[in-house]
Amino acid sequence: MWTARSAGTSPGADQTTVLSWQLRLSILQTLVLVIAASVGGALSDRTGRRKIFVIASTALAGSGRLLFALAQVPELLYVSATFFGAGLGVYFAVDLALVTDVLPNRETEAAKNMGVFNIANALPQSLAPAIAPVFLAIGSDSTQNYTSLFIIAAVLVFLGAVSTIFIRGVR
Repeated sequence: MWTARSAGTSPGADQTTVLSWQLRLSILQTLVLVIAASVGGALSDRTGRRKIFVIASTALAGSGRLLFALAQVPELLYVSATFFGAGLGVYFAVDLALVTDVLPNRETEAAKNMGVFNIANALPQSLAPAIAPVFLAIGSDSTQNYTSLFIIAAVLVFLGAVSTIFIRGVR
């Protein structure tokens, strides 16, 4: 993975440089996310298809995480942020529509089922910080292994894409 050290800076990289990179990547990712959410949501509504958008967006977001983990030059970080932002944007726009399309007993139990969906979304975000140190500790040296963390994240995202294939009752 590209680091400040590989760019020729000292091991205790200049905090201004690191924050500058983080800011630029966050802005790019956010801009792409907003555009992708608008376009992806509109296309999903126009075509009436949900699963293909969720699968494609999840695979795109996973590719962004994998590319981030393996990037050896800083320019690939921009590509990674673009992929992840696009995938996340389309996913945010279409996933909720997919969920509401497959709700059982929509007329009488929609609120309860949406509550379950909310827990299903929040639970992984709550568990990830507790599990992340296991993946950061992978390896023989004493440094934190963010490459393994992002690779595992990408694999889990890809598994999520595969699980979407088995959803019935929606195109």
